[in-house]
Amino acid sequence: MDSARQHFYAKLFERELSLAAALAQAKAESLALFVLA
Repeated sequence: MDSARQHFYAKLFERELSLAAALAQAKAESLALFVLA
């Protein structure tokens, strides 16, 4: 695998990971609001 493609996939994976983390945080926050309401 060439480094350009490897770099591209690393960036893609990093972005997917941060999206998943943001989604999980939003879910946790809405769940907390629901529980505390």
